[in-house]
Amino acid sequence: MSNSLFYLLVSALLYGISLLLPFFMKRSILFGVRIPLDSKAERFIRATIRQYRFLISALFLGYILISLVILNYYFNLTLFEILIFGDLVIYLSVIYYFNKKTLRWKNSILASQATQNTIVVDTAFREGKVTISPWWFLISFAVVGLHFIYVNFQYDRFPQRLAVHYNIQGQADRFIPKSWWAVNQLPLISLGIVLLMFGIFYVIRRSKQEIDPSNPDISVHQDRRFRYYWSVYVVIVSILMSAYFFYFSCLILFSYFSVWIIWSVPFLIIAFTIGLALYTGQSGWRLKEKSPLSSERIKAMRDDDRYWIGGLFYCNKNDPAIFVEKRIGIGWTINFCNIWGVLILAVTLLLILIALLL
Repeated sequence: MSNSLFYLLVSALLYGISLLLPFFMKRSILFGVRIPLDSKAERFIRATIRQYRFLISALFLGYILISLVILNYYFNLTLFEILIFGDLVIYLSVIYYFNKKTLRWKNSILASQATQNTIVVDTAFREGKVTISPWWFLISFAVVGLHFIYVNFQYDRFPQRLAVHYNIQGQADRFIPKSWWAVNQLPLISLGIVLLMFGIFYVIRRSKQEIDPSNPDISVHQDRRFRYYWSVYVVIVSILMSAYFFYFSCLILFSYFSVWIIWSVPFLIIAFTIGLALYTGQSGWRLKEKSPLSSERIKAMRDDDRYWIGGLFYCNKNDPAIFVEKRIGIGWTINFCNIWGVLILAVTLLLILIALLL
C-alpha cells in the first residue's frame, strides 16, 4: 500500500464520518446546542446542515488534494501524522463555527419566548435490562489468558529479535531483543484493551440519563435500547481485539505479515461502528417507537448549553455525574469539572501512551 493511498483512505474515512455527523445528532440538539423543535427551527436546521456539508466538503477535499501533492514529493512519518492532524483541525474548527452560529440563532429566537427549563429523571431506569450481561467479557478474558499461555509455551521458538513496530507498508522498522517482557508485550496490550472495553461497558451501564422532557416515556425506552445495543457492540469489539492481538503473536512467531489482513479488522470495526451509529443515533433517537412524538417540545426543554464548551466539552462543577452523553457524535464523555472524571481520563490517556510507546 502506497503512502498516498493510505493517507487517502484515512482522510476519506474522516471526511465520510464528518458528512454523516448530522445523522448521529439527536433531533433536539444541533452542533452541541439544545434547540426547540418547531417549524422555524426545522427550516434553520435544514439550512444549517446544508451549509455545514458544503463547507466541510470544500475544506476537506481541498486539503486532501494539497496533501496528496505534498506526499508525492516528500514523505516521512512525522509529516504524515501532521497531515492527519490537519484533517482533525479542519473538522473541529467547522464544528466550533456551527456551534457558535446555532447558539446565536437560539438566543435570538428564545429572547422573545417563554420556555420552561425542565429536567426529567427516571428513578426506575436501571431496574430494567439496560445492558447485556457483563459475564460475556469472560470470553475476552479467556482469549487473553490463552494468549499468555501460548506465547510463554512457545517462548523458545520466537526469534532473537522481535519486531515491535511496522510501517504502513507492513515492513518491520523497530526491533527489540527477545525477553519475557518482549514476548508478553502483545498479551499485556490485549489485556489493557479488554479492561478499557470493560470500563466503557461500565460507563454505558452507569452514565447519567438524558431524557427528553416532552416525550419522557419514548425517550427512556429509546435510551435503554441504545445502551443495550452499544453494550453488545463493546463486548463484540472486545472479543475481536483480543483475538486480533493473539493473531499478531502468531504472525511474529511464523514471520508472516499481510497488510490487507492486518488492516481488515480495524476497518471492519469502523464499519460496524458507523453502521450501528446510523441505526441508533445518539441516545437512540433514530430507533423507531410506536407512540407519536409530542408537539409540545417548545414548552418543555432543558437549557444547559452554558455548561458545554463548543458543544464538545462538558464542565459543570454542580453536577456530580462523572459521565454524560456527548452532544456531538455517539457515546459518552466526562464532566471536565469533576475531579474523578479528569483522573479517569488522565489514567486512560497515560495507559494508551504507554501502549503506543512499547
